[in-house]
Amino acid sequence: MEEDLTGKVFGNFTVVGINRRHSRGNSWLCRCICGKELVLATVYIVGNKTRRPNKSCGCTEYKYDGKVQEHFRIYSIWHNLVGRCYKSERKNYERFGGKGVYVCDEWKDDFIPFLNWSLENGYSEELTLMRVDIKKPYEPDNCKWSDDCSKAQNKGILRNNKTGKTGVGKRKDGTFIAYIQRNYKNRRLGVFNTLEEAITARERAEEEFKRNGTL
Repeated sequence: MEEDLTGKVFGNFTVVGINRRHSRGNSWLCRCICGKELVLATVYIVGNKTRRPNKSCGCTEYKYDGKVQEHFRIYSIWHNLVGRCYKSERKNYERFGGKGVYVCDEWKDDFIPFLNWSLENGYSEELTLMRVDIKKPYEPDNCKWSDDCSKAQNKGILRNNKTGKTGVGKRKDGTFIAYIQRNYKNRRLGVFNTLEEAITARERAEEEFKRNGTL
């Protein structure tokens, strides 16, 4: 017997009640956040291994005068960044909202300001959104469109990093290795007996890149 979905919320849908019981799967009367009601089979509501669940009746595509449909990739990026900062059920919430990362008021509740900023500040299909300073929020003065390599360079310390310094790792024999990546180039800085030596090598390489723009 299928679980009773009545009253539960899935995306923008609230399940009003059972529409029809069937041995091959029930159908349910659902109400979208826009007020429209429609009948959906269970698989369309909860999804399965081969099908993603429906999130709305389609109204979100036209919510901003058709801008969502016209610029769907930018909308998806905006929707996801707001989600990871404010929706605790998201897998990456712990790394963003859980650490106090937030979205400025201008962007948080309205897609259009984010869309306009994106189109006026170098957006293109091959770029991704990054924060210039990962300690600051998502806001116009702290964001830019960048290639994946540059975004990777700007990430915080990885979870498996045991040294507390980006670009410095500890080896099984107790020594430390330092490395740096810039502009799609990787440079190994050497193996050191102490953590302090490895950190110094990394910081010198960072300063060299700032001065010369090359490794």
